[in-house]
Amino acid sequence: MKNIFTLFIILSLSIVSCKSGDQKNNDAEAVDPSAVVGVQYLDQYCDTTDFKLGSDQYRVILSCHSDTSLAHVLDLLEHEYYDNCADVSITQNGKEVCRKTFTKSDFRSYMSAQDMKSCALLGMSFEEENTTVQAFQFCCKFGVPGPEDGPSFIVKISNSGAAIDVKVDDRQIDMGEENLI
Repeated sequence: MKNIFTLFIILSLSIVSCKSGDQKNNDAEAVDPSAVVGVQYLDQYCDTTDFKLGSDQYRVILSCHSDTSLAHVLDLLEHEYYDNCADVSITQNGKEVCRKTFTKSDFRSYMSAQDMKSCALLGMSFEEENTTVQAFQFCCKFGVPGPEDGPSFIVKISNSGAAIDVKVDDRQIDMGEENLI
């Protein structure tokens, strides 16, 4: 009889604690996620491409991620975002040829003051089809978070990694989100 009474008390306490736990969960669910404020992160990407060019084996690793040390950008609804940086790593036959981090400031001389203020680095894509033994070609896309309207650039890195050439990309290519890195 004593065991039944003890079991009843334990079960009663368990039910009470579960009910109060459920109440806390309901309160937490009632918070409006759109009311969350603060600086947000843009999408992050990472891609690895292995290919053969001539007799050499190459690997290109691209990653694009938010950098909290960079200036913030605003979307059309005035939401604040950390700007991205893009890391490029190129190896030839297993030996690193180039490692470079690109930020919006690397493109300052090619962008308008308005684009420098409102655009974020959205990503880079490796253009294997336009890569030669002399240079690796990439496309770097900037835009306002959301609508993504903004300039894009062709970036060529010499096969030694020593020289970098940038020009405005006027090809009007829709890169699509799946190609942004």
